[in-house]
Amino acid sequence: MATKREQTVTGQTIPVDDRLPTPVDAEILTVNDVARWLRCSKKFVYALVERREIQHYKISNQLRFSRSELTKWLQKHGVAILEGDRAVV
Repeated sequence: MATKREQTVTGQTIPVDDRLPTPVDAEILTVNDVARWLRCSKKFVYALVERREIQHYKISNQLRFSRSELTKWLQKHGVAILEGDRAVV
């Protein structure tokens, strides 16, 4: 669970969540981002990488993924992708 804090911005105090959400329109994703987006475990994402089933890139020993390439992969495998409140296949 995220730690709740408060931050003062332009004189207003607002709650701050320590978790950084993935921007909906981010093109480059991390393993955590992919797992959240696909609603699966990080272990499953690593297994897909190990089996070379999904396109990925290594940057300084860290995995990165292209959202557009993952979208194509999902469509190729007949998986519905949620865009807002509707599914796109």
